[in-house]
Amino acid sequence: MSADFLIELGTEELPPKALLSLSEAFTSGVVAGLRDRGLNFGAVRSFAAPRRLAITIADLDQSTPDKDLVIWGPPTKVAFGDDGKPSRAAEAFANKNGLELSGLKDFVENDGQQDKLCVRRTESGVQTRELLAEIINGSLAALPIPKRMRWGDKKEEFVRPVQWAVLIYDGKVCNDLILGLTAGNKSRGHRFHANTEIVIQSPQSYEQQLREAFVIADFEARKSIIKDGVHKLAKEIGGHAQVDDGLLNEVEAAARRAGEALDAIDAVMAVGGGSAMPWVQQWLQHRLPKAPLLVKQPLQAVVLGALAMTPALQVMDVLQHGISLRCWDRRLQSQRWHPLFLPGQAWPTPQPLELVLASRDDQRCIEIQLGTPGSESRAEVVFVDGMPVLRQQKAGEASVRLWSQEALQIPLPADAKEGQDCLRLRFGVDADRQLWLEGFDLLGEQQLSRQILGIVE
Repeated sequence: MSADFLIELGTEELPPKALLSLSEAFTSGVVAGLRDRGLNFGAVRSFAAPRRLAITIADLDQSTPDKDLVIWGPPTKVAFGDDGKPSRAAEAFANKNGLELSGLKDFVENDGQQDKLCVRRTESGVQTRELLAEIINGSLAALPIPKRMRWGDKKEEFVRPVQWAVLIYDGKVCNDLILGLTAGNKSRGHRFHANTEIVIQSPQSYEQQLREAFVIADFEARKSIIKDGVHKLAKEIGGHAQVDDGLLNEVEAAARRAGEALDAIDAVMAVGGGSAMPWVQQWLQHRLPKAPLLVKQPLQAVVLGALAMTPALQVMDVLQHGISLRCWDRRLQSQRWHPLFLPGQAWPTPQPLELVLASRDDQRCIEIQLGTPGSESRAEVVFVDGMPVLRQQKAGEASVRLWSQEALQIPLPADAKEGQDCLRLRFGVDADRQLWLEGFDLLGEQQLSRQILGIVE
């Protein structure tokens, strides 16, 4: 009996230059593992796309072949004493092979030189389903990856973080551990055009289901599409394309389905040294007459584009200046500025800053006075061994520029005692750069209304 098999490993963006070699090595490792266990199979197909490696195998045996085993024991002169009773060596052989001591003399054969104890039996084959995870993980561990990485709290390592795994055999989903992830039957479509889960029905439907989700998983199919497109474009401008196979493989590995109409393109940013070539610019202007050509790349667009393609990286705005709150220092018996947010902190704030405030005996309200601190250090350039070095030096306590808004007055409970915690305040910055304040009356157990204190810089 035989059945079809599918393994897909979903990852973050794989290195374009290494994609084809990773796919070939992965397939070779799985095929070698199956052969080493005596399994027969039919057609093998490899799939390699920027976010996935996959293999389908047709007509894979459902179990390894049965094995005829011949187990030799000690010679009879060692196995039996002069009185014919089994020795300790014979007892050990019997216990190991599940034989009765009284019937050991029925298991004597000649190996061509002397009589020995011998057991012949047939060992049933192992179910293929039980071997798949071991074979797959073994192949992944042997891939030619110069530098592996870990992600999250995982101990497993791979060239890029692994996001999902699909493992189907004999029409059933195999929930085995592949690189620490529990495999299932859910893949994913194109990152931009169909970024949803796809329930893979079978190894036979795998390729077509991905095509419907804007993913061409077959490496050679994508390569052919690109190559035909290059020759077509060359013909349109009266030229001839000389396609380098290595470059084509790299481009193919990084290719994405555009899926947009030409009218939807607002501008073209040509990247690379070739963007300055006149015929390149002419061809772009001919193909996209309504879209301006940005030959000089805006640095911000290039940086943001690179950051957006970096796995597990989030781009956030940061504060240019800090925010401080004026408070009473009981130890020094004077007012001091306490920093709420520092320059360089991200906004909107992921977590608000929380303060618990106590009152003095004669205090009837709390004043929220905010300010923007100046620089707390200065830098100077000094020369060390003839080389310029930037040296930071303390510049004393920072000066603080008061906010123009009038200080917010928050009344304290009438029954508040000196040193008693009265208010819990939470500060944060929202998506509109507004500094907000929420409060809670700890004595009256009442929520205070949210206040907008101003715009941060």
